[in-house]
Amino acid sequence: MEKKNKTWEKIFSTKLEKGMVLAEDIINEEGIRLLVQGTVIKESHRIKSILKMNRITMVKVEAGEEAKEGEDGKAPLQAPDLKPFVTEKTEAQREAEKEQKSQRVFNQRFHEKCDQLRRDFEKIVSGEAVKSSDLYPRIQDTLEIFQKENNIFQLMQSLKEVKDLTYAHGQNVALTAYSLGKWLDLSKNELEELILASLLIDIGKARVPKETLYKTQPLNEDEKVAVRRHVLHSYDMIKNYDCIGKAVKEAVLYHHERMDGSGYPIGLQGEEIPLYARILAIADLYAALTVKRPYREAKTPFEAIDIIRQDYIDKLDGAIWYTFLRKMGDNFIGQRVTLNTGGEGKIVFMPSQDITRPIVEIDGKLIDLSREETYRIENFA
Repeated sequence: MEKKNKTWEKIFSTKLEKGMVLAEDIINEEGIRLLVQGTVIKESHRIKSILKMNRITMVKVEAGEEAKEGEDGKAPLQAPDLKPFVTEKTEAQREAEKEQKSQRVFNQRFHEKCDQLRRDFEKIVSGEAVKSSDLYPRIQDTLEIFQKENNIFQLMQSLKEVKDLTYAHGQNVALTAYSLGKWLDLSKNELEELILASLLIDIGKARVPKETLYKTQPLNEDEKVAVRRHVLHSYDMIKNYDCIGKAVKEAVLYHHERMDGSGYPIGLQGEEIPLYARILAIADLYAALTVKRPYREAKTPFEAIDIIRQDYIDKLDGAIWYTFLRKMGDNFIGQRVTLNTGGEGKIVFMPSQDITRPIVEIDGKLIDLSREETYRIENFA
């Protein structure tokens, strides 16, 4: 019986074997990408376990040039001709170069736009006039830059070397808040307001003594009070600008409020806290942890998530937080990482129950960090 050649075959997931190559991304019912196209099956039992856990019964894999007739009358898949390791390495290098170029272009455009906005914000700090016709086109341009990028969180890692900590933090908050707002289906106008609020939340730190902001030792109570007053300073600086809307002003004032009433400046609780402020509470925490501070090194995204989950889970909006976790996991599939052992690998699966302990492929071997506790991710490669 004559068969047509195919570049892929659909098979039962239970039939996956070592050496097969996935012909498409595998996405579960929640829309989360579990495995990426091109993944070479090295440990089939692990992959089968992942697919079974997500109730995925059929997968597409790359096929050989032809298939032999099986006992059941169907043509079983032939193991594909695998490319030499050196070719795979070259492709990985090519992909890394592409990502680096994307980062450079993004950094250049983003920094140019942020520098323009920074000059506007310096005018606000000094009480000078700022025109809406200047401010909002720049915010719209910033939104356009964000919308052209597929993975904001990976690009955030390239912003770590900015020396001005307040400036770097504002950039990272804007990136994180934009992603959260997009995942929450905010409108274009709402995203613009959220980005503007993100970039304004810390301008009040200009009135906090620099020796307090850059102190390498724990702050005393008076210094903590001085730092907390930055939200009042920020609000005071923007309250009389008609070009800045009420929702933005409230987000700046209330982004340190907490769902359990333990925040500041006035101890709002739950739904009393405006939506933008609840989004910024998460974006601000995550960005603060993943940027280097005078008193500590930057945390990895996975360390930051662990800290927030342990120390802040009852203080944040749960629905927004779990949206953040779910979508973050999807963003990190395919990301190259370095482990504490010095090895470099690629994230191939993010378990929904704990995205800080993914499955990593390194030198053809799958390492399940949820089971192998001696391994941990040190950083993005």
